[in-house]
Amino acid sequence: MTAAVDALGPASVILAPSNGHNLWLRAWHDAYPDANVHVSAGIPKKLPALGGYLLLDEASDPPWSADLEQQMLRGVPFFDECVFLHKASRSLIVTDLVQNHRRPCDEAEQIRSYIEQQRNLHNRLLPGGCGSAVGGSAVSGIAPARATGCCARG
Repeated sequence: MTAAVDALGPASVILAPSNGHNLWLRAWHDAYPDANVHVSAGIPKKLPALGGYLLLDEASDPPWSADLEQQMLRGVPFFDECVFLHKASRSLIVTDLVQNHRRPCDEAEQIRSYIEQQRNLHNRLLPGGCGSAVGGSAVSGIAPARATGCCARG
């Protein structure tokens, strides 16, 4: 995977936008020690030895601010997810917010609340709808998915 990233040019940022993105964070940090690491609030608790990171809610002017607007979604501490709006394409970029569970999960009520919060945010940012919402992560290899919720109108 690092060969594919290297082919794009020097990695300057490592982003862990949700508390579930701790599994390979150390390996990415080791592979790209000069990159700035931006993490959600729960990551430091999971990786106490990780140093030199910036919390996403404390990044007053992140390096991606010209292209992406960011919003922390509160209310589900399990995730503490940061979502992004790509300004040029008006695409909503999420990670763990969009999931496919084959059986009911214990956090069902928290997830419903979290999704409702995301819909409200999305409607505030894009009052007319955008036509699509993107989920997934380039690192995890999850393909973008068409929205079936707030923007799949009609």
